[in-house]
Amino acid sequence: MNLPPTIEEFTALQQALQEANSQRDALAGENRVLRTERDLLKERLSKFMRKIFAAKSEVSSQNQKDMFFYRDFPHSQLLYTIGFLGDDFQCAA
Repeated sequence: MNLPPTIEEFTALQQALQEANSQRDALAGENRVLRTERDLLKERLSKFMRKIFAAKSEVSSQNQKDMFFYRDFPHSQLLYTIGFLGDDFQCAA
């Protein structure tokens, strides 16, 4: 036979339920923050990986650099300044 809980037991159970609910809400909030941080880090990693591997796949050899960019090209100094042309490039200006 099941007897109903006493008032003290019922109060203790209610308090334990409230504590469990508040702990669950705190963990849910922390989980939301961690998911957001994870997504931002994934995006940052993806951007970094694109930067690393895209640059390597588009680099031409030293022999081919002068084939496309001539020293009298109007924007050659700008390309050198932003790092597109190597350090050995000398602007004709």
